[in-house]
Amino acid sequence: MIVPLLAWALAAFAADPPAAPVVSPPADPLRAALLERCKAAAEYSRANEGDFVMVLLDGKVVFEDGTGSWNAARPHLLASGTKSFSGIAAAMAVKDGLLRLDEKVSDTIVEWKDDPKKRDATVRQLLSLATGLEPLSDEIDSPANRARLGIRDCARASIEARSLASPGDRFIYGPSQFYVFGELMKRKLAAAKTGDADVVAYLERTVFEPLGIRPRFMRDESGNANLPGGGRVSARDWATFGEMVRNGGMHDGRQVVDPALLREVLSAHGPNPRYGLTWWLLSTGMDDPEELMLGARLARRSAREGAAAAGDVTGFMAAGKGKQRLYVSPQTRMTVVRFGAIDGGKRYRDSEFLARLDGPLPPAGMAWIPGGEFSMGSTDPLARPDEQPVHRVRVAPFWMDETEVTNAQFAAFVAATGYRTVAERPIDWEELRKQVPPGTPKPDDSMLQPGSLVFAPPKSPVALGDASAWWRWVPGACWKQPEGPGSSIAGRERMPVVHVSFEDAQAYATWAGKRLPTEAEWEFAARGGLDGRPFAWGSDPLDATRCNVWQGHFPDTNTAADGFAGAAPVGSFPANGYGLFDMAGNVWEWCSDRYRPDTYAQRSARAPVANPTGPAQSLDPRNPHAPESRVHRGGSFLCNDSYCASYRPAARMATPPDTALQHLGFRCVKDAPR
Repeated sequence: MIVPLLAWALAAFAADPPAAPVVSPPADPLRAALLERCKAAAEYSRANEGDFVMVLLDGKVVFEDGTGSWNAARPHLLASGTKSFSGIAAAMAVKDGLLRLDEKVSDTIVEWKDDPKKRDATVRQLLSLATGLEPLSDEIDSPANRARLGIRDCARASIEARSLASPGDRFIYGPSQFYVFGELMKRKLAAAKTGDADVVAYLERTVFEPLGIRPRFMRDESGNANLPGGGRVSARDWATFGEMVRNGGMHDGRQVVDPALLREVLSAHGPNPRYGLTWWLLSTGMDDPEELMLGARLARRSAREGAAAAGDVTGFMAAGKGKQRLYVSPQTRMTVVRFGAIDGGKRYRDSEFLARLDGPLPPAGMAWIPGGEFSMGSTDPLARPDEQPVHRVRVAPFWMDETEVTNAQFAAFVAATGYRTVAERPIDWEELRKQVPPGTPKPDDSMLQPGSLVFAPPKSPVALGDASAWWRWVPGACWKQPEGPGSSIAGRERMPVVHVSFEDAQAYATWAGKRLPTEAEWEFAARGGLDGRPFAWGSDPLDATRCNVWQGHFPDTNTAADGFAGAAPVGSFPANGYGLFDMAGNVWEWCSDRYRPDTYAQRSARAPVANPTGPAQSLDPRNPHAPESRVHRGGSFLCNDSYCASYRPAARMATPPDTALQHLGFRCVKDAPR
């Protein structure tokens, strides 16, 4: 742990900029395998009267296949897939105080108060299709009659329909309970004077507009919407809706649907363990969803069997006639849209389609680094002696985090493990004294409190040989209080986590099933396929569009011409040729290697060297009393040519592994299968 008297020994060194990549991202073998599986699923869909398949992984379209002149932006009839909107509408209404899931339907649909079977039915039972309400007859609920009689008449017929079972006893699939819900919401909205004409208008205001999607609904001549089955939406818009569900109600950084209420929608509540609040629940080891659509077989199961069957939910499905499908799987990070002929798909089975998509997936948020041989080090005029001699190195393929680890990601690790970073622990003077010159007096106890080094720009120019002029020891500074007590990471979830020691970074990597990169892997990845170039973007000079470094006179004047006076949210600058962001500047990144200034000289005679992991013992002339120093790479927002140019891929820096700083973070790698 570094205290103020040692600040001079661990100065922040600047960085030099990388350039715009001109190479194509390499082929990820797992992504290639996924594409083959997508093709197989699309072929199965087409063989069963399917018109279109779209597959998203981690929110990005990885496959799209349509027959003929299919247009993914063209609205398509969802049929009963429309029902999935009702569960989301209910969640929004609960959040807005318009209703409670366990309130009686008869509190609003007063026509039910005198019916002993209907009067105690709840909204939760209504949306889980467990009120016992009889489905509408085909004579009433047909396209021709809906147009002639009107949606309001379907709602009236549904309200007046008889009960076939007591609430909660039986799952009965059909449109009647959705017509009742639509009427219930219409009355609720009118009473609350929200200005929304009906539940569709309410959805448009609260959900569709924030998502930027435009579902259309069939309406009768009076303007009443067909809530159970009249929705039309494009594949892209339905996928966007599904992605919001997959991401726990989040869209583009905004919480559209409350996550706790969304979990209610996506959980079983009634006699059918495969059905939530208007959403089908996909589970392993259960019958095909299509065979369970009417719940007949489920009704014959015992409660014990039903509970067991519901135990392993693997995803969620919105389903409509003709096998219109929206599959959402947080487990596999996928959202899939399938459209087909409205009267087709008789032989289509969800399990058959989904089985064709099943298989290993690329790691989330990681870029494929193909491996290969490159020239490690630099002869550039900006290079330091420890970057030489240049020598050939081979690295095996691997995956690397696309961005530095963020505050949000590190917070998830801490929440899951209870981990305390080095900066949050009291300093042990007996351990610290081993790292300082002999005879160094013990600092005051106030200096041995948990804390970290924070950048404090001087008000005027200072000599660049004394880093203590711009580094300040701040008790209480840590990853969640980056500037010390009173500061926080609230609103900075996408910022790179800092004030993390080598030990902290390793702990996170182990928890995440990853590891820290070797400096050879880091440099190979940072170059993005541009071997021998001085910068990650090539040979063009640095400008404010390349990366986040110090503009102006270091360390007193930063013009922030790049838009940031400190660290930037990850991904704020262009990616390199391998799809990696912020490999130049922003924050330094820990590597796994021990540091020696003569590492390259020692191994150059053996070049090409395969997968070097660094020396067994470290040697750091800048920290001669530290038992060990570890390498970190990439430079930071403090890099400036007047001080250093460490934003170059070849630049090396070292720090004792128990040290945390405001400009030092990390990213992880994952080995490829051998």
